[in-house]
Amino acid sequence: MLRRILIIVILLVAGAAGAWAWFALPPRVAIATSAEGPALEAVYATGAVEPVNWARVGPATRARVTQVLVEEGARVTEGQTMARLDDRQARSLADEAEARARFAVEDLNRTRTLVSRDIAARATLERAERDARAARALADLAIQRLDDFLVRAPTDGVVLRRDVEVGEVVDTPASLFWVGEPRPLRVSAEVDEEDIARIVATYRKFELVEKYASVVSIDKLEEEGFNLNLPRYVDTFEAEKPIDLAAVQKDIARLESELAVVRGKMHAHLAALGLGGKS
Repeated sequence: MLRRILIIVILLVAGAAGAWAWFALPPRVAIATSAEGPALEAVYATGAVEPVNWARVGPATRARVTQVLVEEGARVTEGQTMARLDDRQARSLADEAEARARFAVEDLNRTRTLVSRDIAARATLERAERDARAARALADLAIQRLDDFLVRAPTDGVVLRRDVEVGEVVDTPASLFWVGEPRPLRVSAEVDEEDIARIVATYRKFELVEKYASVVSIDKLEEEGFNLNLPRYVDTFEAEKPIDLAAVQKDIARLESELAVVRGKMHAHLAALGLGGKS
């Protein structure tokens, strides 16, 4: 009895090992020979459509914006005020400097009267004249500085972009407005150095290159919102290789046939051991 049980265990282990070895085999992989052929050529770059003639307009000093006087799309003339900055402190300083200049002039007039009557020395008059000139220069400088609190258009053109709101604190590096002419336009982009030669050659030909370049009008760019996403203008779609359904069905049938053979062998072993028939 013990011998029979031992034989059954050995056969079960052998059958299980065989089944495990069969199912653990890696799937068959079809081997194909590589060959040279056409591939997708594409250049990826970060770029922008911008006017040829334009300028960024920023403040001449750091201050808070109190008024924005133009909107995007508005036409401006050279020197036109586009925004105002908070100039209260600067205006107070200018008023103080102006008062000092007036006082210096009054003091100069009094000194002249005294010198004309030989009451004051000539040197006193010269000092008063110097003080009056210095006070006038400081007042003129303070008044001139008030113009720094006005953001003016540097040239005639259209407000292409506005990047400021009332209440913001702006500084000299900031660009509050872009002013220029909407025509003509150009595309500025950063590309890899290895792509430059091909891009230049394609541009000079100025013709359609399948899956690589397309000639696009300004009207088309405007219609697309000046979005330079490549698929909007160049068809880069690559059709997938069709699936051979007949071959797939043939592989499935072969696998099912091989699996049936393995199951048949397992059932035969189990039947010989008296452990049941097919399941």
